[in-house]
Parts: sequence; C-alpha cells; structure tokens
Amino acid sequence: MKILCWNIVSLRALLQKKNIIDNKEKIKNTFENFIKKYDFDIICLQEIKLCNNTINILLDILPDYPYKYYNIPKSKRGYSGVAIISRIKPESSSIKFDDDLGRYLKIKFKKFYLINLYAVNAGPKLERIKDKELFNNKLYKKMQKLKQKKDVIIVGDFNSIQIDIDSYDFKKHYNKLAGVTDIEIKNFNKLLNSGFYNVYRELNPNKKQYSYFTYRWPSRHYNKGLLIDFALVTKNIYKNYIKKIDYLDNIYGSDHLAFVLELDNKIIK
Repeated sequence: MKILCWNIVSLRALLQKKNIIDNKEKIKNTFENFIKKYDFDIICLQEIKLCNNTINILLDILPDYPYKYYNIPKSKRGYSGVAIISRIKPESSSIKFDDDLGRYLKIKFKKFYLINLYAVNAGPKLERIKDKELFNNKLYKKMQKLKQKKDVIIVGDFNSIQIDIDSYDFKKHYNKLAGVTDIEIKNFNKLLNSGFYNVYRELNPNKKQYSYFTYRWPSRHYNKGLLIDFALVTKNIYKNYIKKIDYLDNIYGSDHLAFVLELDNKIIK
C-alpha cells in the first residue's frame, strides 16, 4: 500500500501547472498524470485552500479514487484545509479535533487510523508560537487516546523539525525560525516518546533530507531547507508493516516535497 503525502499550498494552483514531474513544462506533467503514473493507493494533501463554494474541484478530480474526505476552515475561507483521497474504502471518517481551521482529518480502517495533519505554523516572527503549543498539546492528548484503541499512522506537515540536522543551518535558525524553536522541537519529540516512530528518521538516522524550501530565494536549488513533513506510526506498524519511505525530489509544484510511505498490503486485509 502506497500513501502519498504532500503539502500542495493550493489545489487550484497545482491543477493548472504542467511541470509537476521533473520540473519540465509538458502537457502530460500535470498533477493528475503524476498521480496516475505513481499509482498511489491513498493521497493525503495539506493546504488545499478550498471553501464550500470550491470544494467541487477536489470532488471532481481523480475519478479512479472514489473515496474523498476533507476538512476545510469554518471561519477563514480559502485557508489551510486537508484532504484524503483513497481507492480503499475506510470504515469511517472524522474531523473532530477542536479546531475550526481545517488542520486535522482521520479515516478509520480495520487495523489502524490514518490521520492527515497540517500543524500550526508559528509564524515568521514566532507570533503564533502559543497557538502552536496549544495545537501540539491537543494533538498529544488526542493521539494518546487513539493509540489505545488501535494502531495509528500520522502523515502531514508538522511545521517542526525533530533534530538539528533537519535544518540546513540549525545554529542560525534555533529559536528564531518557525519550526526550529526549543518548545516546538520538545513537543514533537514528546509525541515520539509517547510511542510513535518517525519512519524516515528510524530508517535514516543521520541522513540530511529537507522537505520544505522557501520561495523567497532559490533555496531548493541550493538544497537549503527544513525537514518538517513526516510520517509517524505506532510500534506495531513500524515493526511489521513498513517497507520504505521516499521524498520525491523530482516532483515540483509546491514549496514542499511530496513523500511516499509504503507499507505491506497485509495492513489493509
């Protein structure tokens, strides 16, 4: 089973682009052709930036994926929002998370919960750091309850690094850049220490890999970014079902890299 995770910044903008694959301007290099080429089973998108008047854009694409779920802001139109698009029918879905900005979406399968997350960004001047801490505390409490019921997979944009090598210049960024503050790092690791495994870091403990590159300068060209997009799983899933995780360096269209989490198909049987 292959799960795609991608912060796309805007679904409407992404669907207009023709350079998704290898950054080459070709009519076939669209988002929808990218999905068809890689043959994912489940697609988790963050920052879809749709509202009630435009959600049909999501519902009308990718007809081969009949199960579409979303959580969009109740109070701030065209902001944030998450979606899960699946070929596999889940048992149920839920957006209950005490949040009105469309940051959380859960679908339930027989053996596990899949959660798509777009965490609060602390802001360019860390002006939302308290909001981020509140969000992290709610997430922590929610995950402790869920993992008592069944296994959990969380994918998404956590807007936080885990360790120093997740920032291309940790000394410069520490406690000055969103996602690289002491409180954010501690909260992220608190979640891990409660029984979750960061799949990429478990498999690649010392490898430098970034998933976010600012548009303000050609940071992706120089490979100067942050690793803030992750897949976290409970122990049983990590030990028995994980096959691999890959960040797709050849896929463009956003300031985030997409990644693919691959699991043994037995997890959905």
